[in-house]
Amino acid sequence: MNKYFGIALTVAAFVAGTVFFGWKGAIVALSGVVFYLLLQFSQLMKVMRTANASPLGHVSSAIMLQSRLHVGMKLVDLIKLTRSLGEKVGPETYRWTDAGADAVDVVMARSLVVSWTLVRAADVASAAPGSALGSASALDDRAEPADEVEPAATLSPLAPAPTPDTASDRAPSAR
Repeated sequence: MNKYFGIALTVAAFVAGTVFFGWKGAIVALSGVVFYLLLQFSQLMKVMRTANASPLGHVSSAIMLQSRLHVGMKLVDLIKLTRSLGEKVGPETYRWTDAGADAVDVVMARSLVVSWTLVRAADVASAAPGSALGSASALDDRAEPADEVEPAATLSPLAPAPTPDTASDRAPSAR
């Protein structure tokens, strides 16, 4: 809900309650406002309890997170989506990483998503010169591969296996 709409609704509830029912109406309006605020606080605490149970900056799939993000998403909605608090990597930039080392960097401004970047594990490994995949010593220490075996022709499990007699039985169709 828009902040200004909520304030206008609160003022309208107090005015209507006071005009129509006097001080009793004002008390009912105040009770409604307090109830709404308690609901909001309860939702926030549930989100934070869920985020507390997960490791910092961890998400089940960075690619799925990247596909569900959109500009203007609120921080609370992002935490609900990831079930984790992001790891701070820069000013207003937070990172969520999955088990495969893929990561999503999310840039926030005023608790709203401004932009995000998907960082693939292969990109990080090839860009880092000192990484195990990119170093020459790691490649030299590998064991020699065994003799390569020609792979057998693979068939799709859904396609029937061709038989020699079915190809000759078919007559060309005349259209």
